[in-house]
Amino acid sequence: MRNPTEFRRPVPETPHEDRSLISLVTDLTRDTATLLREEVELARTELSERVSQATSGIAALVSAAVIMLSGLVVLLTGGSLGLNLLLPAALTPWLGFLIVGAFFVCIGLIMTAKGRSNLKSENLMPKRTVTNIRRDQRMAKEHLR
Repeated sequence: MRNPTEFRRPVPETPHEDRSLISLVTDLTRDTATLLREEVELARTELSERVSQATSGIAALVSAAVIMLSGLVVLLTGGSLGLNLLLPAALTPWLGFLIVGAFFVCIGLIMTAKGRSNLKSENLMPKRTVTNIRRDQRMAKEHLR
């Protein structure tokens, strides 16, 4: 990605007193159009990065879910059967499975929360573009005074 400062056109070296009003208005119009094009390009680039980030986050969540599901079945069964060896005979048919199942559900909830936080809108917002647009607005207001 290009650095946002690379988009900026150098300011002419001509002193302001030597330039006509038509020249200044022409430059202002051209610079404004250039600035808008550059901001749109920056927004596109930044949004593209955010979409890539969201796509990779979703792919990671799906892959993790598939792998965890297969491992979880094996672990739940083995853990429950092993735990049943330690429990009193009256509780062994169901308590071992309940304990192991609850443990893995907690882990799954934690992982789901992490994945969801990666997909929140504030993490996907084009922050540099918004900052540049706000800065440009401030500068434009200052120059109009």
